[in-house]
Amino acid sequence: MYDYKLRHAVHLDRRNIAQAHTDDFEISDRVFDALSMLNEGRYFFIENLDKHRTLWSQGALRDLGLPSEHIDNCHDYWKTRVHPDDLEAYTNDIDQIYDGSKHRHVMQYRVRNAAGDYILGRARGFRIDGDGNVPSLYVGELVNRSLAETVDAATGLGTQRTLINAIDACRRDRCETGLIAVRVRGTAKLNELYGAEAVDNMLAEYAGRMLSITRGRSRVFRSRNAQFVVLSNDLDHEAFEQLVHHLKEAVFAPVRIAGDTITPVCLVVPAFYEHLTNQTAAVLGELDRRIRTAGGLVPNDSLPIPEVERKSAIAERIDPLTGLYRPSEFMRRVNEFLETRRNGAWCIATVDMGHMRLFNEWHGQAEGDRVLADVGTVLKDIENAAMGVAGYWGQDDFCVLIPFKHDTVHQIYNRVRQAVAKHDDGVGFWPSMGVYPIDSNEEITIDAQAKAMFTNRRAKNDFKERIAIFRPEEYEHEIAFHRTLTEFQYALSNGRITYYVQPQVDMETGEIIGAEALTRWIDKDGSLISPATFIPALEESGFVVTLDKYV
Repeated sequence: MYDYKLRHAVHLDRRNIAQAHTDDFEISDRVFDALSMLNEGRYFFIENLDKHRTLWSQGALRDLGLPSEHIDNCHDYWKTRVHPDDLEAYTNDIDQIYDGSKHRHVMQYRVRNAAGDYILGRARGFRIDGDGNVPSLYVGELVNRSLAETVDAATGLGTQRTLINAIDACRRDRCETGLIAVRVRGTAKLNELYGAEAVDNMLAEYAGRMLSITRGRSRVFRSRNAQFVVLSNDLDHEAFEQLVHHLKEAVFAPVRIAGDTITPVCLVVPAFYEHLTNQTAAVLGELDRRIRTAGGLVPNDSLPIPEVERKSAIAERIDPLTGLYRPSEFMRRVNEFLETRRNGAWCIATVDMGHMRLFNEWHGQAEGDRVLADVGTVLKDIENAAMGVAGYWGQDDFCVLIPFKHDTVHQIYNRVRQAVAKHDDGVGFWPSMGVYPIDSNEEITIDAQAKAMFTNRRAKNDFKERIAIFRPEEYEHEIAFHRTLTEFQYALSNGRITYYVQPQVDMETGEIIGAEALTRWIDKDGSLISPATFIPALEESGFVVTLDKYV
């Protein structure tokens, strides 16, 4: 695959980054270009922290719509790309990289792509300190979770897409092909008890075992859910049977999950072809049919779960301080709850405690924890009364699914406020609530919580009305605001911001005593965009300073 990418790669056009020198980043252009082509949806970057100059891989220009692979002051520019609800956490973390108080950055946040939509990205980078003779560098990668689909995130194996390509290649080459389907039974129950992350770690352990058995002789893919497929085109039938035997020994052995040892039921089904003649879809369909048939011979997912396993599983799904569901479990429970309650109006509401950090400074961390626990008790009562679902987002943020009724919303808010007032009834500590009405017939995702949190920002700034209802036009304005900033940065980088000098004349002497620069934005079609369209956004965000420096 890598050979294919290198053979068919388009030479990178560096005419627009002539000012970026190799010495700035301590890496040659050829090496950086080669690294940039290794993985689809993974964007490498190197930032010279002394010169505030960043070099991005070519894929970031194409997929994220960056104005250039070389960006000055990327720290400020990137703030215009990060989702508003993720901006504060991103800024707090990355600032520590810039000031040298932290050297490792790992964070997941939403960032705008070339189409103007938000995608989920996972950034990982390291700060390398300089010594005066060499610059300090910040080096890392941003993974576009919507594109990085050729590698399974949990196991590191190739995905269904790469499996299909591999089978197609075997069919074209008309070679002997062996396929082994491996399915781990009981993962639904394990997910419920231990959480998705722990199950992913268990599957990664299985992947490691299979790779240790097959390395150099076969390839392993994560096909779907808890199914793996081993593909071999270098073994004869006898060697293939030996591989199946060793593979069974590896996957039938006990496995560790969240500190416990269990033995899930695993199915191993081989299929050997002298020549593949059917289409790939038919081959995989036959493999699925065989493993379903084999599954009927095995007891249905009966897994003994000892008490110690249950306790560790609870910690994965439920926050021990508040007793509420963690985010991923909350979303699962919300959709499960709504399955039988499609009629009626519902909403996602977020509760944000006022000045919780200050509360901890005044009253101590232990008292702050008691406040959070009391709020958790109030919200848990909602679930106990079958009125909705409650979750804890960490720090001082809560989220609930409740009926979208005026009285219900205000009753729940008042109960939360009373729980806080028992510890300190100061107005500054009053909680705020953001309410986002949902369509109960659609799957509820993290986007609903994000919109409720956006709405909560309005409530936090209003001490008369601490409950705010989502306003679509307000949200769209915020999106348009950030889009304007992003498009302005593109125009600035592409030379589509110009200005005209209007002289200032002394009316008595007729002499020119000064001049005023009138900025104009040239649209892609050559027309001029009125300053009234973008100047207010620049002034509000502070990026008008960038324009002043440019002019």
